Amino acid sequence: MSHGFGSTLTARTRHARNRSPSLSVDRRKGDFVSEDEEGRQKLKRLKGDIRQQHHDPKLEYEPRDNYRDAKALGEVVLADFTALINSLYPEGTPPSPLEREPMNHEAFVHRRAAVYIGRQEYFDRLKSRLRDPNFHTIPARRS
Repeated sequence: MSHGFGSTLTARTRHARNRSPSLSVDRRKGDFVSEDEEGRQKLKRLKGDIRQQHHDPKLEYEPRDNYRDAKALGEVVLADFTALINSLYPEGTPPSPLEREPMNHEAFVHRRAAVYIGRQEYFDRLKSRLRDPNFHTIPARRS
C-alpha cells in the first residue's frame, strides 16, 4: 500500500490574496487557474484518479482539497507530514545498529570539524613545500 505522500499536493486554491501583497490580485489569480479548457479537464481527471485511488484503497491518506488559503494549506500539510513521520518513526523507538552506525560517523565528523580552524597561511606553507622538488615526505600523525 502506498503511503500517499503526494495526496496533500493535489489541493489547489482559488484564493490568491495571501500569496504576495506586491502583486495584483488579477495577476496572482493566474497562478491558481488552468490555462485552458484542456488543462482544466486534465486537472479534473487527475484529481478524480487520486480520489479513486484513495477509495480503492491504494492511497492511505485522503486527498486534501478546497482549502481556505495558503496558510490553511500549510497547516494541513504540516499536520499530515507530522502524522506520517510519527507513524513511520514512533517516538521512543531506538535506532537499530545499522541505523546507528552512520549516525556515529556523522557525529564524529562534526566533532572533528568543529575543532580544526583552517588558516590560509597553513595552506600556503603546505603548497610551497609541495612545490619544492627536494621535499620528499609524507605527512603523518601519531596515533
